[in-house]
Amino acid sequence: TSKKAALCVHPDPCTILHPSRLIDNSIVFFRLFLRMADRVQAYLESQVPEYRDLEQKRIFTREELRQMAGRRRDFEYQLMNKAHVTLEPFMRYIQYEMALESLRTHRSRKIGWKTKTLSDIAGIRRLHFLFHRALEKFNHDKPLWYEYL
Repeated sequence: TSKKAALCVHPDPCTILHPSRLIDNSIVFFRLFLRMADRVQAYLESQVPEYRDLEQKRIFTREELRQMAGRRRDFEYQLMNKAHVTLEPFMRYIQYEMALESLRTHRSRKIGWKTKTLSDIAGIRRLHFLFHRALEKFNHDKPLWYEYL
């Protein structure tokens, strides 16, 4: 009976957890969050050469590049939450990247850049990557397919 008294017995075990399990559950949550944060950070760090190229070509200022990185980080965290992600965050992210690519192209032409560099290719590649991720999750969505094609 002493062992039974030490355990939390409740008709709904999901509502009350044993005190020793609270630490285990918080560690599991932290590990999942850390993995998600690591993936987002790795993705953002892979964009550093593109940011350097955009700054070197004077297409965007350093402050604009910081804002871009912040917005992309926010979008990525929304997309990493796989249990609750809908098509809307994907579409907002895709629209943001399309507008950004359009602005980059406009400024590049205004400055007079003719040679293609990393930043010229990275925006289109990112759009394809975003559509690919969205279509993996929502492959039966015809308007999404039409938007991609």
